[in-house]
Order: sequence, then structure tokens, then C-alpha cells
Amino acid sequence: MPWVTLLMLALGLSYSHVRFGQVCDELVARAPLHRMGHAQALQYWCKKWSGLHELMRDFATRAAAASPSLAALPLRAAHKLGDDERHPFRSPTALAALDVLLPWLAGVGADTRWLRNDRGWAILALTANERYAEDRPLPRSGPPRRWPAVGDVPQACRNLPPDPDRDMQRDHAVIPRRDRGR
Repeated sequence: MPWVTLLMLALGLSYSHVRFGQVCDELVARAPLHRMGHAQALQYWCKKWSGLHELMRDFATRAAAASPSLAALPLRAAHKLGDDERHPFRSPTALAALDVLLPWLAGVGADTRWLRNDRGWAILALTANERYAEDRPLPRSGPPRRWPAVGDVPQACRNLPPDPDRDMQRDHAVIPRRDRGR
């Protein structure tokens, strides 16, 4: 069984901290930079699941120190603090993670499958810190996606007043399957 699946099961079954730590250590031993595994572990260590804010922050900081590819974890941890802490994105941990994440996104991180996710966390942290100009040089993730039921998403969403009936029809549109030559 993949170790990330075991982490998900451990989260759902509310493993004890010791038992979850053992499963997490096994995953990290096999794949030290496994993004989904680290995301699941961060979820476990947050207060609303099985951990404490301090445990979550400590885990995120240790993971981010292992590689710039995990630098978004402290920003995710800051977001999970929610209303429990005032200005979580302005903490020294979040600022340090942001300062590691931005150059990584401009370099190696621009070619990863996690670009959109990491870029979103960076923009959220930059906005919370009122560092608006720094979001401009972040690499864009390519042309807009095309959705069969809607067409060009940016054009379809531009300047449309709210219309619940239209939105429901769009969201529940049946997209015909293409004939596979059968």
C-alpha cells in the first residue's frame, strides 16, 4: 500500500501522535519530498484534527527547511491558523518561507506540477503582507484552460452579473463523451 494512503487512513482513524509519526517517518524515509504526504501530515498536525498549532508549525518549518520545494507548507500552516492568531502570514516563519518560495517559483519551481498551488499560497501571503508589487514577476502557469461546457473560462466569466440558474446549468452541464471508435 502506498505510504501516502496510509497517512490518509491514519488521519481518518485519528492515530496517536506516536503512531502517526511512525507512518510519516516511513513515508519521508522513502520519499523525502513527497508533496501529498507532507500535505496530509500537515493536515493531521493541525489543531482541528489531531494536533496543536505548535506541532503543525514545527512540522511545516522542518519540512520547508529540507527543500525549497516544500516552502509553501509554512504558508499553508499559517492559513490553517485561521482566526486563532492575528496576522499569521506576518509571522517570522511565514515570512521566511515566503522569501524561500518566491525565488524557487521564479526558477526550478516554475516547471513543477505544483506551480499553481504554490503560486496561490505565495500570492495569499504577499497580499496579507501588502507586498503587492512582488506578485507581478511570479510566473504564470500558461494559457487559460478550456472547459468543454463553457468555452474559454476567462471570457465566459468576464463581466457577468450573478445568475444562479445560469450558473447551475453551467455547473451541471452534461458533457458528451467522444466516440472512441467503437
